[in-house]
Amino acid sequence: MSARLGIHGTSLMTFVREKLGRPAALAIALFLSVGCVAWTLGLVAAVGAGVSFVTGGAVAWQPIAVVATIAAIAVGLLSYGKVENLMIAMMLSLLVVYVAVALPSGAEPGDVALGFVPTATSWSASTSGTTSS
Repeated sequence: MSARLGIHGTSLMTFVREKLGRPAALAIALFLSVGCVAWTLGLVAAVGAGVSFVTGGAVAWQPIAVVATIAAIAVGLLSYGKVENLMIAMMLSLLVVYVAVALPSGAEPGDVALGFVPTATSWSASTSGTTSS
């Protein structure tokens, strides 16, 4: 959806406001904001629980979740550009780790390499947001 709106050069909420009016756009924005905050808190709690698991329970997950939330809000408000670059670096690192794990687990290197080549099916899924069966 974002890519399709990007073609028009408008943000999602500008598009909604133009199509549905200001009151409906406000209601939708509030609903989406609450959902995003809840989702983010769930992710932060999951990270805290993961750290607690890795440390054998030596550190409770709740304090980690609170500290991570406060740090994320502070960094996001102070310097979003740095956060964006960090996220790009993390995603690229994740890609490298996936490939590093896929190869020793028995995946064919040629098949892994072909996974990076767009096909009609993958291109259709990336532009329409759906997959075909």
